[in-house]
Amino acid sequence: MSKKVAIVGHAFRFPGSTSSNYWQNLLEGRDLVTQVEEGRWSQEAFGHPDKANPGTSYTFAAVPLAISPGSTPASSAFRPVRRG
Repeated sequence: MSKKVAIVGHAFRFPGSTSSNYWQNLLEGRDLVTQVEEGRWSQEAFGHPDKANPGTSYTFAAVPLAISPGSTPASSAFRPVRRG
């Protein structure tokens, strides 16, 4: 190839951010972690303080991403399965 080419791009999905406040959130080092919405999963049924306990979660922290109108969130395909 005889010519040099620079490919420059910018794409992101930053929780709690839009294209207008992305850089401000990033520069401020904002903590955008939240909790899984009530009713999504039963914390009583699936919560357990030991992260090695199978089929449970020791945290319900979440970093939700904005979903474009008309799209289906990928996470909707992942529902917990109760074991036993």
